[in-house]
Amino acid sequence: MTTEDVFTQVAQRMVEGLMTHSQLADYFGFLGLDGYQECHTYHYFEENCNYKKIGRYYIEHFNKLLKDNPVKNPAIVPDD
Repeated sequence: MTTEDVFTQVAQRMVEGLMTHSQLADYFGFLGLDGYQECHTYHYFEENCNYKKIGRYYIEHFNKLLKDNPVKNPAIVPDD
């Protein structure tokens, strides 16, 4: 496994985490659970900041952009 593969997989999992927290924040907001909504919104912003940091690190140290791999939607919120 190359360094590029490792960073790409880490970034992919970070995006899945972002999607999870975004969906949970929306879901808890819909249910009227404002405290949980704020908690997941906070986690979303923190993880987004870390996602940008890993991308910046990769650019600065390897002079490349991270690959965009397809990300599986976690689909936390039920459709009905």
